[in-house]
Amino acid sequence: MVSPERWDELVIGLQVDDPAAIEGAIRYLEADPWEFRSGYLKGRLLHHLANRPLDEHQRRRLRPVLLRYCDVGARFEFAEACRLARRMPIPGLRDGLIAGLHGGIVAADVRCLRMLFAMKHPRLSERDRSQARRALLQWAGEARSSGMDARWVAPTTRRLWPADPVGDLSAIAGSDDETQQQGARVLLRAVRR
Repeated sequence: MVSPERWDELVIGLQVDDPAAIEGAIRYLEADPWEFRSGYLKGRLLHHLANRPLDEHQRRRLRPVLLRYCDVGARFEFAEACRLARRMPIPGLRDGLIAGLHGGIVAADVRCLRMLFAMKHPRLSERDRSQARRALLQWAGEARSSGMDARWVAPTTRRLWPADPVGDLSAIAGSDDETQQQGARVLLRAVRR
């Protein structure tokens, strides 16, 4: 879609608020091509778009782009997608992420949670918090052998169990559900670090 020779041109255009570069960046993200180093380019585009003055129509077009990052799996540029969600009001994004949180695919539910918590005001209902706790516990219980990036895990855990994360997770670690036990132990280790 965009040749590697034009990548720098596109990024430089974003830095100087060139409308053609902004449009090109949004189109590239909407198309979501998979090619050599495209994740790196998408991350740079997301990073620079977060600082650009976008109109309502452009921000609406970014909603499905950001929601797709929650659905498609772990990607290099996911952190930049979360940063964009934090820095720019995207119409309907919060509602889409809440719906995704209840999607039933644990890894996607957790990515929706991560993007929600990246936003300034996630405003989770008690039902949403309960689902977020279940998803995070299950994800942590299943991810225990694969290793994980714990930088976001501890703050997320503290936000979901704000009163007494250690006490609450210790109680869950004594439950009958093996995945919940393992998940609680992984989250306890992250919180205690």
